Amino acid sequence: MSNSFFTVPAGRAQAPAARRGAIRRLAAAVCCVFAALAADARADALQTDLDALALRARPARFGVAVLDLRSGARWGVDADRRFPMMSDFKAPVAAAVLARIDAGAWSMSQTIALTRRDVVPGSAVPSIGAALESAPAVYTLDQLMRAAVTQSDNTAVDALLELLGGP
Repeated sequence: MSNSFFTVPAGRAQAPAARRGAIRRLAAAVCCVFAALAADARADALQTDLDALALRARPARFGVAVLDLRSGARWGVDADRRFPMMSDFKAPVAAAVLARIDAGAWSMSQTIALTRRDVVPGSAVPSIGAALESAPAVYTLDQLMRAAVTQSDNTAVDALLELLGGP
């Protein structure tokens, strides 16, 4: 006779229900422990891979921070050090805006009014920033995202960051 967790030899009585329940709970706990160990192994492997990337990057300085948004677990190499990101952050900012649009909180046609004060001195001033030099203007989220990602427009991404509640 058998059930889903163990086999009872022929001729022996099946274990009482309470005992079977305890065995099932124990088996489930063992599975959870093995799953946790596997997750720890993957986490260790991720850190090992990041450390290897840092070694390969030498003599350059390599830094990366990884955050698991579900568990809060963190990995990294030189993760507390600040690095200039240049324009690397602009696509994820646009992705965050798109997530709000997908959630129905915002729309692509939503507008933001910008003025010359919104142009950061010393930053690149492509399309949006250049237009603001002469007069205030109103832009849609679509226009701001396109300018931020395709033209690396700092004024556009700054407006999106502010809308997102960023720095």
